[in-house]
Amino acid sequence: MDKLIKASGRISVDEKRGRVALEVGGGIIDYYNWFITNRLWVKLQRPLYGGHITLVSPNFHKKIDWKYANSLKGKRFSYYYDPFLMRGGKRKGFLMFYLKVHSVDLELIKKRLGVVEPSTYQGLHLTISNGKGGITPSWPQMIEVSS
Repeated sequence: MDKLIKASGRISVDEKRGRVALEVGGGIIDYYNWFITNRLWVKLQRPLYGGHITLVSPNFHKKIDWKYANSLKGKRFSYYYDPFLMRGGKRKGFLMFYLKVHSVDLELIKKRLGVVEPSTYQGLHLTISNGKGGITPSWPQMIEVSS
C-alpha cells in the first residue's frame, strides 16, 4: 500500500433513490479529467452524482439495512486510492475512467448494510468520467501569430 494515496469523504444516504455513497468532492474529478482532456483530446461526462464511491446502488442492491445506513449519514471515513487512472467500460458499452479504491471500513459498512454484490463486481472504485452520453473532441488551443 506504499503507492496508494489516503483520502476521506462523508457518507451520504438517499433512501428514496436507493443510494448510499462516500462523497469525496469534485476536486479529484477535475484533476484527473484535466489529464484525460489534455492527453486524449476528448471531453467525457463527469459522474452524475459528482465525486463519490458507491456503496449501495438501486440497480444492484435491494435488501439494505436503511436504519444502519441513516446512522452513518455525514460521518467521515478514510480510503486509499491507486493514483494510476484505469480505463474500462468495455462490458458496459461505453468508455470510462476510474481509480481503484481500497478501504476495509467501507467493505465492512457494505457487509453490515446487507450488500450482496453481483458476480460481475470488480471492487470499490471512484469514477472519474465516462462516455455514456458520447465523446466530444477537445482540440488544444492553437497559438495565434499576429503580423
